[in-house]
Amino acid sequence: MTFIKGIPEEQATGKVAEIYNKELKARGFVADATKAFSLRPEFMEAWTTLNNALKANMEERYYELATIAATAGIRCTA
Repeated sequence: MTFIKGIPEEQATGKVAEIYNKELKARGFVADATKAFSLRPEFMEAWTTLNNALKANMEERYYELATIAATAGIRCTA
């Protein structure tokens, strides 16, 4: 669960509602990280663009290993 109080799904409108609906179709739920970005949806789009650029020239297994290492490094419990 995120500590940032984002816009609840039932209150989302405009761009936030679009982002939530896209994620619901892709994953079946709206991730806490997405809700955290809901207060600044333009940041979500920028993050997605950056993340996709990073992954474009990287084998998926290396991306996954880097993600695991980063979350372990910050002692993420989620």
